[in-house]
Amino acid sequence: MVYYIYGTQDDSKLQLPAQGHFWVQSRSCVPTWAGSFIKRSIAMKIEIPKINRRMLESVRFVLRAAAKENTRHALQHVLVEKGRFVATDGHRLHIADIEHNFKPGIYEILQNSAKGVVLLIADGPEKFPKYQDIIPKHKDYFEMTGSWEKWTLTTNIAFGLANKGIQINPQFLAEGISEDTLKVYFGTPDRPIILVAEEGTKAVLMPTTPPSIRYEKGK
Repeated sequence: MVYYIYGTQDDSKLQLPAQGHFWVQSRSCVPTWAGSFIKRSIAMKIEIPKINRRMLESVRFVLRAAAKENTRHALQHVLVEKGRFVATDGHRLHIADIEHNFKPGIYEILQNSAKGVVLLIADGPEKFPKYQDIIPKHKDYFEMTGSWEKWTLTTNIAFGLANKGIQINPQFLAEGISEDTLKVYFGTPDRPIILVAEEGTKAVLMPTTPPSIRYEKGK
């Protein structure tokens, strides 16, 4: 992975290889506009190649919950803690417990492709929501075991929740499933559900409000 940055003030060209060294192809020294990017790119970048399949799958599971568009920039990013990756878009929360040696912090998503995932430490005073506060402590659950296709598993969970008066966004439900053996924790219909997988991933999904039907007296 190599990054090139082109200056707007001069013709300088900065190259940042993955190894952590850099040089400038210019008569002048390192341009001031690149200083912040250099510091972040060299010291605070996370790269997870496709060869590390298990970690990559877990991190990609987390990235599904990162907001695509939101005025709160922190929701577009990933929180990296000791042994954990977290993301939320305000409607769902994905957590993956992963052993790693990465620097804790809030990271931007630079790449999520077939080649792997690249994250870069966020530049600025970003504050990630206190996600622990929204995780309910449900005692009731039902368990899904066996070998299921994704569509069948999603449908079965949706039916199981519907029987308890709980409705979940079907796309969020499908993206919150990381394996075919998991526990589905639930409470009252207005409370979030939790999908807990054996591999260490967890999805907290807010329920959807069913459409209200209003009858009007005919004239």
